[in-house]
Amino acid sequence: MAGALITESVFNYPGMGFLFYQSAQGQDYPTLLGFIIVVAIATVVGSLLAGMAYAALDPRVRYAWRPPSAQHRARPPRPHPVPCP
Repeated sequence: MAGALITESVFNYPGMGFLFYQSAQGQDYPTLLGFIIVVAIATVVGSLLAGMAYAALDPRVRYAWRPPSAQHRARPPRPHPVPCP
């Protein structure tokens, strides 16, 4: 947000950074809450899209997923290396 606020003040552009700053100075909590929610949702969606694009474009990446029934299957017991007396 600091970068947006500096850019908006240098170019005299009314944007989200300046709105956030004004809301914080005026203690306008509903606007601050709405702004924070929008930024949080954009961050989560951007991270999800970046992860999906990374998995789709890089052939070395494989995300393994097992269905819940496969996760609980027991492996066959291994033979003990030393015979028990």
